[in-house]
Amino acid sequence: MKDLIDKKSRILFIGFLIFVLVMVIFSLALD
Repeated sequence: MKDLIDKKSRILFIGFLIFVLVMVIFSLALD
């Protein structure tokens, strides 16, 4: 059960990092 939670939180964390990266690239592209 703990492994399942760790895997899910890891996927959420990676998704959050990708989201932040896309936002930074998008803001740089607007300039």
